[in-house]
Amino acid sequence: MEQITSLPESLPEETAVALGFFDGMHLGHRAVLGAAKGKGLLPTAFTFSTAGRMPGGKTGGRIYPDTLRVRMLGENGAQLVVMPDFSAIAGMGPETFADFLCGPLRARWVLCGEDYRFAAGASANAQDLKRLCAARGCQAEILPPVLVEGERVSSTRIRALLREGRMAEAGRLLGAPYRLEAPVEHGRRLGRTLGFPTINQALPPDAALPRYGVYIAEALAGESWVPALTNIGVRPTVGSGLAPRAETYLEGYSGDLYGETVRVRLLDFLRPERRFSGVDELRAQIAADRQARMDWKGIRP
Repeated sequence: MEQITSLPESLPEETAVALGFFDGMHLGHRAVLGAAKGKGLLPTAFTFSTAGRMPGGKTGGRIYPDTLRVRMLGENGAQLVVMPDFSAIAGMGPETFADFLCGPLRARWVLCGEDYRFAAGASANAQDLKRLCAARGCQAEILPPVLVEGERVSSTRIRALLREGRMAEAGRLLGAPYRLEAPVEHGRRLGRTLGFPTINQALPPDAALPRYGVYIAEALAGESWVPALTNIGVRPTVGSGLAPRAETYLEGYSGDLYGETVRVRLLDFLRPERRFSGVDELRAQIAADRQARMDWKGIRP
């Protein structure tokens, strides 16, 4: 998979372009990308970076950061991801954007969801795109929304589930368990002192964070998925004013992961984060959490 971070002057081959912000790569996004894969052309995802801001004044934080969005687009079949900074396309009118798609991007098929908006001020919609592409000899396909339990799959719906810690439901809409990916950093080593060493990972400041608390999880260590427990929160027992982060205990794992980017999947919410009276109470609770992880019989998303 190749990534381009600017507007290309001309691509070497014709493309089928999936359009969207692709925050979360949920089932709706996967449907758009899947349709692009089936056109016999170079499957391409066109999106943009907003440097940590949500597009179009949306709130609630990103489900996944740019680096992870790109990786997941590749995992789901995009052979090319074009992701310029939003400023490169923010001032384009509808005609100019269509000229870019059908010209430099060499799109012969363009695919989007029915709620897709584009051009300066989000002034044009999917039907406008279809008309403009047709005038330029390019086919535009508008995909219907994907429904789960009778409701449209959307990033807004998923963010709400994350805030409530409803990971199984969020995973069903995402098409895979919600995941974290970040380099392992040095922490205070309190977990090691308590007999439960953890890996520490910073969370993006603009992220749509899951509910603070402890999660049934699994972590990819090397080539193997390891049963895990992950705490998302600010560690109120050990300090105050701390930035949110993920601390993950990997059952039976003793290797050194410092500096490595580790993938962690959150499968189920176990309990809320809370302040403990001291390290002895905290140690006892972690032991109980570990036993709960070992006994967990839940269904993976």
